[in-house]
Amino acid sequence: MTQTKRRKALFVINPIAGKGDRQSILTLIDKLSAGNQDFEIEKIVWNKREESALIIEKIKGTAYDRIIVVGGDGTLNLVAEALLYSDTKLAIIPVGSGNGLARHLNIPLNAKAAYKLAFSDYETSIDVGLVNNNIFLCTTGLGFDAAVAHEFARAGDKRGFQSYVKKSIQSYFQSKSGQYELMLNNERLNVNAFLLTVANTNQYGNNAYIAPHAMLRDGELNLVIVKAVPFLVLPFTLAKLFRKKLHTSKYVEMFSLKRLQVCRNAEQPFHFDGEPKMGGTQFTFSVKHRALRVVSHPVN
Repeated sequence: MTQTKRRKALFVINPIAGKGDRQSILTLIDKLSAGNQDFEIEKIVWNKREESALIIEKIKGTAYDRIIVVGGDGTLNLVAEALLYSDTKLAIIPVGSGNGLARHLNIPLNAKAAYKLAFSDYETSIDVGLVNNNIFLCTTGLGFDAAVAHEFARAGDKRGFQSYVKKSIQSYFQSKSGQYELMLNNERLNVNAFLLTVANTNQYGNNAYIAPHAMLRDGELNLVIVKAVPFLVLPFTLAKLFRKKLHTSKYVEMFSLKRLQVCRNAEQPFHFDGEPKMGGTQFTFSVKHRALRVVSHPVN
């Protein structure tokens, strides 16, 4: 009798992503994997960003059926870059601070349920954003958006939702609006904005819906321009953010796009999926249509 060849799967585990009891999740993964008869399973623990090149090399050098990321949006970004337009699928066990992509894809936040889905035959292909040759799966941004990402990165292992809120409040009082020149859908615009977010998913994470109408398979990105919000109005604006109503605020404008160019008169920090980086004075945003295969139920 011919034995069916087992498919290869690789876990990429970020032990410091988010906040919580990582050891219990790793123990659960080991327990469930021991009984997995359909896959030949390997694991990599990603301890340092300097190890990313070795991880990418391993992913590209082996015919894996799927890569299962145990981490947050930053770890997903690292792995996804190696999987664009390939036959290898990306699966997610979300343990990050925000889990924006997992939430948009309706992937369970419960590790056992996420594991079961990760080894299922469900599959869809999603768009991937690009900003100055850096990919993003969820969001990228300038202004206040970037300031929060830079402050949050300095938090080290003191991550989680509470830390994110604290850094956001600090950045709110330290950030100022800036002047931006945009080339959007063949139209030149000059805007004064507190933040510019370009979104692929509908949320940052933690159900903070920055772009409630964003879809992952439509070949478009969503630009969100937020003007300075008066402090007394801020609680009402935040309520709209979490209720998928941000587009109803008079301080917010939203646009759909395939390509966007942004110019500033000084160097500008930015982020992609929460990863902070110092940029130049010009930023180009575009979209790779359905470039990434993910293990997920069908989604918009």
